[in-house]
Amino acid sequence: MDFGAAKFATRTALAVTGTVIGSAGYAAPEQAIGKSVFASDIYSLGVTCIHLLTQVEPFKLFDVSENDWVWRYFLTSPISDNLGDLLDRMIVGATKKRFQSVAEIMALIKLNDVDVSLPEKQVSDFVDSSSIPEVNLNSERGVDYSKLCDILTHKKWREADIETAKLMLKIANRENRKKLNVNSINNLPCTDLRTINQLWVKYSNGKFGFSAQKEIWENLPAQTFFLTYEKFGDRLGWHSIIGWTNYDNLDI
Repeated sequence: MDFGAAKFATRTALAVTGTVIGSAGYAAPEQAIGKSVFASDIYSLGVTCIHLLTQVEPFKLFDVSENDWVWRYFLTSPISDNLGDLLDRMIVGATKKRFQSVAEIMALIKLNDVDVSLPEKQVSDFVDSSSIPEVNLNSERGVDYSKLCDILTHKKWREADIETAKLMLKIANRENRKKLNVNSINNLPCTDLRTINQLWVKYSNGKFGFSAQKEIWENLPAQTFFLTYEKFGDRLGWHSIIGWTNYDNLDI
C-alpha cells in the first residue's frame, strides 16, 4: 500500500524524476514515471476505497481501452452520487484535478453532507440450494427435464449447457433447424422457461439461471455489446482479467 509513501519523501526527492515509490495497482500514474507528488497518497487512498466497496482488485477496475475507471460497474450495493463524485476526484489521473490534501476532502464532505458510511451488506447473490424448494419438472410441451436435473445435481456445467440448448430447441419445435430465432424465443412457453430457470438457480446456488442473469444484465451500464458482455461475465464469474473461464474452473 502507499499510505504515507509520498509524505515520507522530501519535497526535493519528489520533484526529481526517477524517484519511484508505490504499489502496482494502487500507485498513482505519476509515481510510475518517478514524479510523485503529495496528492499521490490521495490517489492511493481513493483506489483503496473503491477496492473495499467492490471487493475487486484495482487492475480490474480500470478499463485501459477507454483509459477510464469502471469501478461503478462492480458495486454490489448503491452509494450516493456525492460519494461517487468524491472518489472519482480522488483517483483522477491528472494531479491538478485531484484533491491536494485530506483537509480538502474533509471540507467537501462537510459542505455537501456526503454520506461516507459503507452501504449495508446486501444478501448475497448466492443462496444455499438446500433452501430452495424442490423444482416441479412441469412442461407445456411434454418435455422430460429429469436428465437436465441429474446433470445439474452433479454440477456438470458444460453438459448442462448442451442439454439446456437441446431442450429449448425441442420446446420451440426447432430441433431440425439447430437454432432459435426471435419469433421462436418470444413463443417459448412460460412453464418450461420457469422449470429450466428454477433448475439452474437451485443447483448453481442462485448464480445461474435466466432470472439471476437478467437482473445482472439490466443493471449494467449501456456500452458497446462486447464491453457490456465482458462486465456481465465478470459479475457471473465467467470472465476475469486473464480472459474467459473454463467450465471446469467455475467457482460455484
